[in-house]
Amino acid sequence: MIDIVPAVDEEYETALALLFDRLPADQQQASIADVLKALRRGRITLHGLLTARVEGAISGAILYIMQADRTAFVWPPATSGAGSMSATEDALLREVIRRIEMADAWIGQCLIDRHWRQERATLERNGFSHLTDLRFLVRRLDEAPGKPAGAAAEAAETLETVVYQPGVNDSRFARLIEQTYRETRDCPELEGTRTGEQALVSHRMSGDFDPSRWRLFRWRARDAGVLLMNDHPEQAAWEVVYLGVARDCRGNGLGRRMLAEGLSAARAAQRSAVLLAVDCRNEYAGKVYDDLGFVETDRRAVHLYFPPPARAVAARR
Repeated sequence: MIDIVPAVDEEYETALALLFDRLPADQQQASIADVLKALRRGRITLHGLLTARVEGAISGAILYIMQADRTAFVWPPATSGAGSMSATEDALLREVIRRIEMADAWIGQCLIDRHWRQERATLERNGFSHLTDLRFLVRRLDEAPGKPAGAAAEAAETLETVVYQPGVNDSRFARLIEQTYRETRDCPELEGTRTGEQALVSHRMSGDFDPSRWRLFRWRARDAGVLLMNDHPEQAAWEVVYLGVARDCRGNGLGRRMLAEGLSAARAAQRSAVLLAVDCRNEYAGKVYDDLGFVETDRRAVHLYFPPPARAVAARR
């Protein structure tokens, strides 16, 4: 009999050590410290860390994080090797799925090492389908950003910028974000699954949000693109949480120019790097990032679970 219960305070380090056992020793300690820090800040609910028990002993663990934007991030289950590993893994994932459905999550997401075959197989058989792989890129700011291609020819076509003002121009930013989703090459399967308003909430969650770092760009008297950047002071870096160009404005080098301005702003803020992630299938964006000096540091598989609306409603009853 496998019992799935939330870890109590004194069990957190033990359960997290089991969960992060596959990581190198230095990353294990850093990951445990990050989760415990988040707990102290109240960013993870007490029930985010679940344990599997057989006759009272911890035999497995899983971690999920619910955000205000109704996104559930899941770390794949880990087991101690006692009893049936697959049965324990499945029981942990089933309980997480039940909880994210009760919480009315719109999506469950797991970013995982592409080479963790057993963990990925566990996710697949429990409804977390593989969508794509994400490339994680970094641009060091010890050198000046290259001049965007075609900048000389486009010098006369200046880009006007509009700073995000929460409660003032939310709808304007949201409308443009929805326009940038049309025929996107970045995770196109997600087109239409959330609104621009929901995206604005979601993009605040990564790093430290400051509206002055969110910009809308106007080109030829129209709203053409958005660049949203958040700060990661512990890494002395800014992150591009979203960069998008409206469908009818693409092919004019706007993405390059917007990102080059973002690199300059990050340098002016005395940051040492800019981070971002991109769908590995998006070759056009990948070339832009390569041309601007971004270097790949990691690649992760994206596994997603979409709670069926009817099931989520039933789970809350």
